[in-house]
Amino acid sequence: DVTGVQTCALPISGAGQGGRPIKSLLDFDRVNNVQPEESRQVTICLNRDDFQLANEEGEFHVMPGEWKLVVGSLERIILVV
Repeated sequence: DVTGVQTCALPISGAGQGGRPIKSLLDFDRVNNVQPEESRQVTICLNRDDFQLANEEGEFHVMPGEWKLVVGSLERIILVV
């Protein structure tokens, strides 16, 4: 039996520049007893707060732009306006 951890990260456009983080860990889920070649469904819910970064005054604001959702080897672009 294998125990795995599935992570969900969101690198924003311009990650690593101007004080922006390279990646932000949003959520994770531990999946127990996964056999080779077996798949499991993991649900991850995102909300507006997940797309916030702090400005120089420490105030959090939603950062518009392209965010890349990375879950395991899957990548998708999310446009935040």
